[in-house]
Amino acid sequence: MTSFWQHVFDDSRDQAVSPSRDGIIAFNERNIIHFNNAGASPSPKPVLRAVANHLTKEAVLGGYLAASRAQPELDKVYTSVARLVNARCNGYDAREEIALVESATVGWTRIFYSMAETLARQSEVMSAARKERVILMSEAEYAANVVAAVKFAREQNERIKSTNVRWRVLSIPSTTYIDKQGEYQTSGVVDLKVLDDMLAGKWKFDDSLLDPMSITMICITHIPTNSGIINPVNEIGERIAAHNKNRSGETSPLSKCLYLVDACQSAGQLILDVQKMHCDALAATGRKYLRGPRGTGFLWVKREIANVLEPSHVDHSSTPVKQIPKMTTSGADETAYLSIDLTEQLVFNHRKGAARFEFWESNIAGKLGLGAAVDYALDEIGIDVIEEKCCYLGDKLRSRLFDIEGIRVHHYGRDHSKQCGIYCGVLS
Repeated sequence: MTSFWQHVFDDSRDQAVSPSRDGIIAFNERNIIHFNNAGASPSPKPVLRAVANHLTKEAVLGGYLAASRAQPELDKVYTSVARLVNARCNGYDAREEIALVESATVGWTRIFYSMAETLARQSEVMSAARKERVILMSEAEYAANVVAAVKFAREQNERIKSTNVRWRVLSIPSTTYIDKQGEYQTSGVVDLKVLDDMLAGKWKFDDSLLDPMSITMICITHIPTNSGIINPVNEIGERIAAHNKNRSGETSPLSKCLYLVDACQSAGQLILDVQKMHCDALAATGRKYLRGPRGTGFLWVKREIANVLEPSHVDHSSTPVKQIPKMTTSGADETAYLSIDLTEQLVFNHRKGAARFEFWESNIAGKLGLGAAVDYALDEIGIDVIEEKCCYLGDKLRSRLFDIEGIRVHHYGRDHSKQCGIYCGVLS
């Protein structure tokens, strides 16, 4: 019998790799049909090959030498991810806008805290002018994102009571739809009319109008993990860009309203274009619809934004030391060295662009697998083909289940908007 790994490394075989057929999975699990691509997709052959090849080299050469020799291939991963999101690097290193990280959550929290903490420091200086800072989030957000934002706001409110600057995290109301029972339900899709009112200073909250100039950041999840809805990230970005143009007299990259997109479920399933989104940063994972290895993800950050952000977490790679303090002795005893005040004398600088959000230690095999997954989606299949197929199959499943008595399809009615390949429902 041909082994599973022979299938992986045999380029002459066109059929898909089947771990169950080729003896990797136990017999009683061979008839499982995998539907949970929203959780973690089975990887295609090129991804398995990329990971296995590098792990084999590590076993022979050791991790450091294997990583050194893989550098040309690793460089290509950044370029591939840039192509995936249409990052226009315009002649400079893709690393200035792309960071490879362990997951979408790692990427999202690193950029969120960096943005929020930098904005908080600015707020303290400008507190006399503005007393409130607002973070807007879509209703269909990942719990990890909401918890991070609320935790940050609460800590800021406790820490800077003396400045009277109050931080708030507000949800953007959703559109509604009519469910199977004929009742109105919230869809989870951002209501663009409400967002327009928020940005125009016409939206009332707590018996007063929300000051649009107090909105410092808008965080939107493109596709949530528990629904097939698709948030209109391009249209949202157009509105934020127009709003920022009206903020007269503010020229700093961080003096505007920042826009952060979570593309965890949409990367590999839908066409992503950060130019059309007008976003400042986007985070995504490799393990879902991209079909990359677990423990991989990426972060795109607009170059001019990344270069003025203070990363929330650093290491010696993201922030290399530029000048080591000179050791000095007490004078009388040349063997007695004095303690150095490192807070004053150690000199370090953050790396350019998105590279400041990466740590030195990482899974090289996983990164190469992520690159293979991106290339496979872009070049072997085509994201446009994947998007059309996913949306078609998802809608076909939902429409058939919708008509079955006893099944409730979440966020789906006769008047539903376009949805993706994720289905969520319950048996009543």
